[in-house]
Amino acid sequence: MSNAVYELVTNLILKKMSEGHIPWKRPWVAQMPQNISGHEYQGINQILLGLEPFKSPFWLTYRQISERGGHVIKGQKSSIAVFWKMFPAKDIDSSGDQQEKTIPLLRYYKLFNLEQTENVKLEPKIQAQIERMENPKPFDPIAKAEVIWENFKDHPVLEHGHSRAFYRPSTDTIYLPHRYAFDNATSYHATLAHEAIHSTAHESRLNRKLGNRFGSKEYALEELIAELGSAFLLAKAGLDPEPLADQQAAYIENWSRKLKADPKLFVTASSKGAKAANYILGVTATGEVEPEGEMVA
Repeated sequence: MSNAVYELVTNLILKKMSEGHIPWKRPWVAQMPQNISGHEYQGINQILLGLEPFKSPFWLTYRQISERGGHVIKGQKSSIAVFWKMFPAKDIDSSGDQQEKTIPLLRYYKLFNLEQTENVKLEPKIQAQIERMENPKPFDPIAKAEVIWENFKDHPVLEHGHSRAFYRPSTDTIYLPHRYAFDNATSYHATLAHEAIHSTAHESRLNRKLGNRFGSKEYALEELIAELGSAFLLAKAGLDPEPLADQQAAYIENWSRKLKADPKLFVTASSKGAKAANYILGVTATGEVEPEGEMVA
């Protein structure tokens, strides 16, 4: 499989990191990025589209813009989203027999944000959603974060009063300092979300391997899964997944090296992070809805 799309995605992420940003730590838009039909993007596409400086969560292909009677504003540049495409293939086994199978290939699409367009005719439900965004009802984001934890159907034991934050698989327990030890409520929920994502690796949940050596590729992957998964959770709660300074300093250089060495790492971590977040949220992901045409290899 060609690494072209993986490298394209990784280079975008590394560019932001080289500028002093961790893309998944930026303030999130009011709603998650979604296509013009209202379907939320999953995993890596939340990050890629969330990097762009638009308030609107809606994205369209050039064809979708044209079909709705609109056009792209002159000088606007497209963004990308990636999609898995399953292709049939044939393989020869050890006995010489031909076997049918399917193989996944990663492709990307060029998208435009609704703010980059003019005169696009919108479906009534999308128009109503935009009106609700422009006149939002007040809500308590901290309460939303609490509800996410409470609704985590088989969450591990949570113990407060410890000197550091960590998840112990052998006892299926998350250990955290007291709430009052954190700088603010957002930092507390960011830490809990990070450890909660780690806990989905337990054999009774998503069964990912833990206990990897610090600095190894496997360790970097699991930390990225936890960072991205917690960012997805906090976005659902309406919170900014701010960086935790002590962890960031230790991980940022390691992430950069591992991303450069393996272009597939970030896409893999995003997918697993989204799966872990969806597990906690009790959501069954249906996968991305593929835009009409305009696929780029």
